[in-house]
Amino acid sequence: IELDYSEKFISREKFSEFIASLPQTGSQLKSLSLPDNFELNRESLGYIVESCVNLEELDMAYCNLLDSDLDYLSDNLTPSILKLGLFGNTNYNDKTLCKLVKRCSNLQTLDIGGTKVTWYGLSAIIDNLACLECLALPLKIREELGLENKIDMLKMEKLRSMKQLKRLIIVSDSGNYNLKYHEMLAKEMPQLIRPEFDYSNVARVDDSGHKQVQFLEDY
Repeated sequence: IELDYSEKFISREKFSEFIASLPQTGSQLKSLSLPDNFELNRESLGYIVESCVNLEELDMAYCNLLDSDLDYLSDNLTPSILKLGLFGNTNYNDKTLCKLVKRCSNLQTLDIGGTKVTWYGLSAIIDNLACLECLALPLKIREELGLENKIDMLKMEKLRSMKQLKRLIIVSDSGNYNLKYHEMLAKEMPQLIRPEFDYSNVARVDDSGHKQVQFLEDY
């Protein structure tokens, strides 16, 4: 099941009711995309993490969780997760990321754009996520990699060890990316695929074949 949200299809109240039903239905859920800026409290997060044990795709862009909630997510998210989007969660940092990548080592797609993650967190990704194919990074990483001035070849050498990586995107806090960074990285990592022009969040649910469910308002 692929769950998406829009005011056009489902009210916030009905979406909250859906989240509350997860203890009964969550084990069947494979893909969940939360609405941008959705006010997710610890209780709702607990329903997702503890009930959706077979979840493979989760997009939580702009949820702005508290530090303690982000720690809880990294400590308890199902290891079966393959795609994870945390774009715009400005409190997400290296400490919580390091815990996540050790627990969820099968991740293939990870979006941490718009977070506090630095090279230290990226190093943990390189060391633990051998299967990673798509990665979106916060804008400040460009400075640590030396993309603005002179490329840090030691860091680039470590980055090149990610042989499975196909998409590496450095995005601004608004979700936009600059192709010049892709071109610079592609010179060092020829396997990288040029991003599509509307491609800003690598963890947005794609054509994975899951059935989409839309909740209509009562009239």
